[in-house]
Formats: sequence, C-alpha cells, structure tokens
Amino acid sequence: MRTSLLAADPEVMRTVLRALRPPPGLAADDRPAPLTTEAHRATASVVIGPDAVEWAVWAAERLCCFVLENVPQVGGGPGPARKLRQSAESRILDVLVHLARGTEPAHATEYAIAVAADFARRGVELQHALGGVTLGHQFLNETLLEVVDRETPAAQRSGAYRAISDLLFRYHNIQLADVAEAYKAERVRWTAGTDAARRATVVSLLGGGGTDPADAGRLLNYDLTGHHLALVAWTAKSHLGRVRPERIRRLVGMLARRLGCGNPLIVTEDDTVLWAWIGRATAFREDDLALIRTSPDTEEGVLVALGDPAHGLGGFSAGHRTALQARRVATLAATGGWLADYDQLCLVSLLTGDPDATRWFIARELGDLAADDDRTADIRETVRVYLGTGGSLVASARELQVARNTIVYRLRRAEELRGRGVRERVAELHAALELLHVLGNRDRLTPP
Repeated sequence: MRTSLLAADPEVMRTVLRALRPPPGLAADDRPAPLTTEAHRATASVVIGPDAVEWAVWAAERLCCFVLENVPQVGGGPGPARKLRQSAESRILDVLVHLARGTEPAHATEYAIAVAADFARRGVELQHALGGVTLGHQFLNETLLEVVDRETPAAQRSGAYRAISDLLFRYHNIQLADVAEAYKAERVRWTAGTDAARRATVVSLLGGGGTDPADAGRLLNYDLTGHHLALVAWTAKSHLGRVRPERIRRLVGMLARRLGCGNPLIVTEDDTVLWAWIGRATAFREDDLALIRTSPDTEEGVLVALGDPAHGLGGFSAGHRTALQARRVATLAATGGWLADYDQLCLVSLLTGDPDATRWFIARELGDLAADDDRTADIRETVRVYLGTGGSLVASARELQVARNTIVYRLRRAEELRGRGVRERVAELHAALELLHVLGNRDRLTPP
C-alpha cells in the first residue's frame, strides 16, 4: 500500500465513515445479500466498521443498477449482473478501507478482474466494459461527496473532498488499466479456445464424423438443419500480409446482411482463409444469389468463393465442398473479380481435377486453336459464344458486337486451326473452350 498524497484530517474521514449505513427504516428483506466472502467483509469491518460494510453492500446494488441502466451492453442476465454487483461491492469496500488508512491500492480487486474476464467471454466490447468502470467511479464519487456535505462542517469539507477525489481518481486509473489488461488476455485465451473447438466440430461434421448434429448446432450457434450458403473467403496473393483477418470477417458479415440474414457461422482456417456459412430457414433463390454477385460490399485484397445453396446436414458439407472447388478454380484463373461463383465454374472445376489430363484434353480437342496469342483467342471466343447461342450467327454477332460475316470468317478459320468442323464433337469442343476462357492459358494448370 502507498500513502495517499492528499490525505484528509483523519478525524473528518472517521466522521464520514461512521455516517455510512443503509437508509434507516430499510426492512431486512429489502437489504441486498452480500456477495463478497465473509472473510473479505470481516477484514474490512475491522477497519471501517460493520455499518460501513453494510452500506457498501447496499451501495453496490445501487451502483450496479446505475451502470446497467446507462451501459446496458454490459448486462447479460442474472449471472453476469451478480458478478458485476460482487465486483462493485469489493471495489467500494476497498475504497473505504484505503480512505480510512490514508493509503491507495496498487491493483484492482480479484472480483473486478473476474468481471473483466466474464465480459471478454461474453463478447462485451472493451469500450463498454471500461465505460462501466468509469460510470461506477462517477457514481461512487458523487455518493461519497454527498455524505461529506451532509455529515461534516463546511470548513472541513475541502480536505475530505480532495482526499476522496484523489483516491478515486487514482483508483479509477488502476481499474482501467487492470481491467483492460485482464479483458484482453482473457479474450485472446477464450477466442483461441472457442475457435479451436468450433473448428474441430466443423471439421468433424464435414468429414462425416460421429459428432451429434444437435450438440454441434448448439456449440456453433447455427442451425444445421436449415438452408445454407457456403463461402470461402481469403486474402489475395498480392495482398498477403496486408489484410487483417477482421477485414475478411467484415466482408462475410456484410454479405450475410445483404441477404437479410443474421450472423454467419465463421470458422478460421488460418490468418488468411476462413470458411463461412450463411444460414436461414427458407431456401436461397436465384434472386438471393444475384444480390451476392452484384454486391457493392467488397474489401480490397479479399476474395470470396460462393458455393451452391444446399439444405440440411448433407448440404452443409456439399455447399462447402463446392465453395472450395470454386476457390481452387479461382486460383488457376487468368482473370476474375473478387467473387468466384461455383455456378459459373462448376464445369471447369470438374475438368481440372487432373491437370495433366486437362492439358491433354485441351490440346486434343483444340489443336492449333489453343495457341496463346490474341488473334487465336478472339477466334476461340467467337466459337465459344457461337456454341453457347445454339449456333446462331445473329445472336453471336450481337453479343460480340461484330458483323455477321466476321463470325462466319472466324468459324471457318477455327475449323482450319482445329483440323475439324465446329459441329464435330460439340460437347468436347465447348468444354475445352470454356476451360481456356476461364484459365486463359492451359499452362496455368501447372501448380505454382
């Protein structure tokens, strides 16, 4: 204990402490039960007296109500409120003991540290936790100064004011520092443990393990029986080391809100990749997917793979599997925006599972039409669009914004390069063209 730099006349402080007692006429049933240990209160009682101890118990309840009313974010039900009042009670007792001795504390009480850890586990933001500490300081300061005004002569109040305000100011700073440190330490520990448990549960579900779906749903706080839209979000290679994980989470949260859904299930693979599921009771329709595809909500350097909508426990795994496939193709693709959509990439995904076989297939079906130059690329695109329109010269010319004769010329040139007609092995030709349309170059199938 350190001696306070501004100590009041000891007799004046004793007068203030002797005046501390619960309001007269307060029925026994209306008096809050103490929440600190009997030993804790007995130690304080030796210094400040039993009436002041009872006052501290009563004042702690009022302080707690004041904080919960003004910072409701620190609430959470009877259990957290009890911890908060327990901390307030220990804090008030501590302050009164130091006022009586003319000393100041070096650390926050163990109860205050416990509440800080509880805040961290419940996800209460640190700013609200510290705001509660500050409001408690304000309440206690005003309450004690009211007692000084009521119980001491005017000439003696100045010293008491200074001693109380000085101690509470120092105590407040100690509380803020200790609570913030305890909160951050617990948040790191709790988040790591929770994330690990959630990830282990998800991995077990995806692997078809023996995890009970009902238990898993409770742990994950996610309805596994509903409809799912799976995502994989990751940091682009060009931005590695420059994108914090919080930005990846933020983008997924924005996409979920765009669909009118609550918090998505998010599991971290590592600092650069996370898995996510947006869930709801009703099926995801094409209009919903369009909201994702046209979303203005993006984060620089963050890419997203969109899986197929699916339902139930099986769909939980299937959607994730398709999102992973979309991401795999996105890493091979020549160009592309922030979103890799399995719906648009499913064929390429199926055809690129074996890179050597894919390269052979492209060369076999396209021949010289697979050449990596701009003129041949224009010819390939013309054939791809022509086949996609069902062989319509008019529709192809409209989509490519070229003359009909240009389409005819390019088709003829494609047949010369390929060594066979564009109406031969149409399915195979179209598939090979789609592969190069997405990949840009078959050499991209070579792992980096």
